[in-house]
Amino acid sequence: MRASHLELRTRACSAAISACGRSARWTVACKILQDMRGSGLEPDKITCNAALSAYEKGQQWQRAFALLGAMLLGGMEPDIVTFNAAMSACCDIGAREGRQESVFKKLQPGESSTLWARSLLFLFDTLSQRQLQPNVISFNTAISCCGRAHQLDSAELLLESLAKRKLQPSLVTFNSLISACQKLGAWQRALDLLMSQMPDAKLHPDILSFNSAISSCGSSCWEVVLDLLNQMEMRQLRPDAVTCSAAIGACAGRWELALQLMDQALFDFGLELDIVCFSSMIGAFELGQQSDKALDLLAEIKRRGLVPDLICFSSAISACEKRKCWKEALALLEQMHDCGHAPNVVALNAAISACEKAGQWSHALHLFSHMSKQSSPPDIISFNAAASACAHGQRWQSALALFRAISVHGLQADVTTYNAVMGACANSAQWLPALVVLQEMEVKRAVPDTVTLSVAACACETARPLAFLLASITSVSFGHLVRTFSHSAQNGRSATLRRRSAGGRNLGKSCDLSVSYRAFSVWFAWPW
Repeated sequence: MRASHLELRTRACSAAISACGRSARWTVACKILQDMRGSGLEPDKITCNAALSAYEKGQQWQRAFALLGAMLLGGMEPDIVTFNAAMSACCDIGAREGRQESVFKKLQPGESSTLWARSLLFLFDTLSQRQLQPNVISFNTAISCCGRAHQLDSAELLLESLAKRKLQPSLVTFNSLISACQKLGAWQRALDLLMSQMPDAKLHPDILSFNSAISSCGSSCWEVVLDLLNQMEMRQLRPDAVTCSAAIGACAGRWELALQLMDQALFDFGLELDIVCFSSMIGAFELGQQSDKALDLLAEIKRRGLVPDLICFSSAISACEKRKCWKEALALLEQMHDCGHAPNVVALNAAISACEKAGQWSHALHLFSHMSKQSSPPDIISFNAAASACAHGQRWQSALALFRAISVHGLQADVTTYNAVMGACANSAQWLPALVVLQEMEVKRAVPDTVTLSVAACACETARPLAFLLASITSVSFGHLVRTFSHSAQNGRSATLRRRSAGGRNLGKSCDLSVSYRAFSVWFAWPW
């Protein structure tokens, strides 16, 4: 009688733990398991499997593996359900570790530096040792794990192994594989799975299959996306908000087409679009430099009772930046605060650039000065935009101060930085600082572009005594610049100098220093 009572209590606890797993309340499941042991109840296999599932849904892979170890040490014989739940826990490890090296070669334990891969291989090895045969669910779980860790090659090897074991892949199998393709943007492989391998397996794609395939196309294959949408219509699959968002993202480079897709989703299908879909549409307006439409859609989002997210605001500000709409960009920053969002570095950079392009250098520098006080520290794009603003405002001292502060922030100047700082100095006729920055550019082995050469040419033409300083730069990357000056000096045409320096993208080897000095002597009538 007592044994029957204990069995009923164990079943009740197992059911309670299963319910906790379904509602993602792993902490309660853990507490029930502990209370069982404290009250003299011994968890059985069903109880442990339910707890493993709860841990997996709660992304508690450490607890899942600890429980599996306790089962093995306690002499409890796990079944395939046990191992499937433990393998599901590996998915969380894979998602955390991200992209790593390929791990499955022949589905045997091999070289791998990743915890998720070693755990998954251990589970497959343990299955074999206990003479348990992995089923389709086992392979589906492993494929999903590889997909979340961006291991598409490993996932496809698992599909091959599944076929070798004479197991029939399911719809979940292919959806997991197509999802893995989506994460890597491997749209060709996604299409092969969707249109070739699934029909060969006598399987019909569902809405999840098409959504993942459309999402894998990114923003460069809009024609493929339209074909997939037609395929959905032929199969009488109704698009959802995810379909709309993915399709709009794929058509981002063609904002008119993206807008047509959104209108079709709203009015033809009557979909309640989410903020992700609207964000994709604003991103399309940004790429199309349609700032007015981006602002209108942002207002429409609010009218629908939705709260724009950071992506919405950042894309809208970037759209304003492309049209030099600095007032609108600053207003959007204020709206971000009103919606409870702290502007991220992308939004702030776009706003600074909008002010800089519109000649509002004081506003640009004001925004930059407040970046360090906010949660988003400046990056090199922030410094470049601020330095360009200094050039507009003829604030060459500020530009040099920014230039020196870059290393303090642990950043490295790029050619845009050097050009902006040199341009700020040149606009104020401060040629010596400009050439000093040019020389530092050479020391840092930064490769100059046509803008660099143009500023350097103006510096040498305007400030003759400083040409000697530039002529002393004789390393590889500035050899073409010196030879350009030599040719121009011998022909006495500064216009030729500008044209040739502007076209000097491929910089050659250094030339002899005496030739450079002689060229500058001819050009400037330099007294030796």
